[in-house]
Amino acid sequence: MKNITDIMEKHGVPGRDLGHPPDSPLTFQDGAHCRIEIAGVERPSTFEAMLRAMDEFKVPVHRAICAVGGATCLTSAELKEMARLGAENRIELIMTPAPTRAWDTGRQIATPEGYVSGLRTRGSDKP
Repeated sequence: MKNITDIMEKHGVPGRDLGHPPDSPLTFQDGAHCRIEIAGVERPSTFEAMLRAMDEFKVPVHRAICAVGGATCLTSAELKEMARLGAENRIELIMTPAPTRAWDTGRQIATPEGYVSGLRTRGSDKP
C-alpha cells in the first residue's frame, strides 16, 4: 500500500483522504466560499416549505431551480409570488420557460436517439 501512496503523491495526488479541503483564495463577489442550490422548487408552497427548512436548519440557500415542468404550468399570481419570495429572501430563481420534451406531444424521448438529444423545447410556437 505504501508503494501505491508514494506513486500517487509523486504525481501530485494525495496518498490519503484529506481531513478537510485545503483553503482557497477564490470567493464569490460577496466574499463567500460556496453557494447552495436547491432543485425541485415547483410552486410557491414548495418555496415556502424550503424557506421554513432554511430557517429551521440554519442553512443559507442562494439559488432555487423552479418550475422544471415549465413556468407556463403556473398562474401569473403564482409566478409573481415566486418572484416576491425570491426577492424578499435574496434567493436567485431559475425558471424553465416552458414544458420540455418530457411534456411534449412527441415520443422522441422514448427513442434511443431522443434519450441522448437532451431536454429542449421544440418548435417556434412553444410558449
